[in-house]
Amino acid sequence: TVVDGAQEYEAALADLVDALRCAADSAQTVVRQVGAGPVAVEVQVVLVDLRPRPPQPEADPVPSGPRTWRLSVNLQSVKLTNRAGSICLKYHYEIFKQSRPFRTHPSVAVRKNSVTHIPNSFCSYTLDVNVAEATEELEQHPLPVEVWHRDSLKGDEAVGTAFVPMGDLLRSPSRGAGRCLDKHVPILAPTSTGEPTARGLVRVVVFLEDLGPARGGRPGPAPPALTQAPAAASAPQAAGHTLPAHGGNVRETQPYSVAFELEMWKRAEESKFKSHLREIELTKTAALEEDFQDKERKRQAEFAHQQQQLLALEKKLRMKFSDLEARERALAASERTLARLTEETNIQASRQASEASEVARRAQ
Repeated sequence: TVVDGAQEYEAALADLVDALRCAADSAQTVVRQVGAGPVAVEVQVVLVDLRPRPPQPEADPVPSGPRTWRLSVNLQSVKLTNRAGSICLKYHYEIFKQSRPFRTHPSVAVRKNSVTHIPNSFCSYTLDVNVAEATEELEQHPLPVEVWHRDSLKGDEAVGTAFVPMGDLLRSPSRGAGRCLDKHVPILAPTSTGEPTARGLVRVVVFLEDLGPARGGRPGPAPPALTQAPAAASAPQAAGHTLPAHGGNVRETQPYSVAFELEMWKRAEESKFKSHLREIELTKTAALEEDFQDKERKRQAEFAHQQQQLLALEKKLRMKFSDLEARERALAASERTLARLTEETNIQASRQASEASEVARRAQ
């Protein structure tokens, strides 16, 4: 029985050697029961992976050269809690290097405690700065969004200002090759006590995209600080997965290539659609302008005809007026002649009556 147990023990040791050769990636604890009966032994062996590990890829260095960034700002909606008004939004951000402040148009009627969508509120800006400058500028300078009440009679009135923390954009979850910040920002207005009070909320959506190295700059990998979330980058390593052989650069993966091609196709289609709309706009504008010119020519011709008729009528009226003046003068002269003859007749009749009376008296 002892011999049989020793043979089983040797066979178990051979099995353990084979198990060591086929060990797993990480350390494991193997428990085996060697033998049976009175010579059974429980063996606990720690298996360690002795295979050479591939070198871990180094993290992508942060490029020092300038890169091209696209910052898109959409002032989605506004909500006022203390009043109603005809509202428009305005902002001026030094980082964007704007020639004039951005203003939404037209103003929209906002009721109290009602969320209202703001039309024509999207605008995108392209910046050529390095990663450190972009991070510093966004962290230190919030985006001031001014809320104004438009009044054509009394003039514009400032409702308040919403300060968008652009630093939160850097800490927001990454979406593809960019980051998106969707935030409801309070509208603050100063008071007589000096402490600002909230007048409502503005929903602001900001999207940051990395378009690659700037023109004339040195090519470099995408900066992980702005284009790849740290949690997302460390998640595959924590789960025990290996990075791709190209060093873990998301730009070289197949899903990124598909997404990039889709985005380029979307932009090309958008450009074609905008060109088509521009052609339609030019055609409609030319047709409207030609129609307007025709109507203007007809109006001018009709105006000239009416003017000629008015001049002819005025000439006739002047002639009639001259005739009436001549007839009035002739009538006045006739009246004067009639009055003179009447007076002479009366004098002569009176003289004859006196003479007749004198003759009758002499005859008696």
